[in-house]
Amino acid sequence: MWCLGFMLLLSLHSLYVKADVGDTDLNDLSEQQNSVKINKCCEHNEIMVNSVCRLAEKYNESVWSPQFKTEDGKDTTVKYFRYVYGVPNCETTQKRPIFNLGTSEDELSLLSDGRLRHLIHHQHVDSLVKDDPLMKTILIHEAIDIPAVKEPSSYNHDQNKYCMDKILITGSNVTGLYGLVCVPEVKINRREKSFLIY
Repeated sequence: MWCLGFMLLLSLHSLYVKADVGDTDLNDLSEQQNSVKINKCCEHNEIMVNSVCRLAEKYNESVWSPQFKTEDGKDTTVKYFRYVYGVPNCETTQKRPIFNLGTSEDELSLLSDGRLRHLIHHQHVDSLVKDDPLMKTILIHEAIDIPAVKEPSSYNHDQNKYCMDKILITGSNVTGLYGLVCVPEVKINRREKSFLIY
């Protein structure tokens, strides 16, 4: 009987429990929990030094701080992001390093959704090709005009198919961006006429 009375008292007490509303912004909390994932090649206090992860402070360098861009290439900010450390798992495809050192044809940009955009600026000097004596001797037909400016090409790597970090090349004391990407798998339609070998 006393047990029944205790349970009745406990159930009545629960009716009078006061619930305080917290100051937590649920939208902000949701944004934090669903933050953009960025794949960083090295640990949080490391950078790439000649393609090997090393402590940044040992080389008197700052760690990598990601800069984000929109789909159309404009600078933007991301309120919440978190790092996923380590190299990508490319499964059956190869990994390819990309160096963005300022003077290279490669440009690496993080999109605001966590994908990596690899933009390739095709640089060539058409006069070097036209004036090359070897090219003049082996050409069967007339020289092909090479356009002075070629449109850049790009590829967007999904969040888990790349890693990115700051790199220091000690031989030339140059810093830039380093990316390690999974080479995209090429789907081949073997029935397509352009694939057939005669």
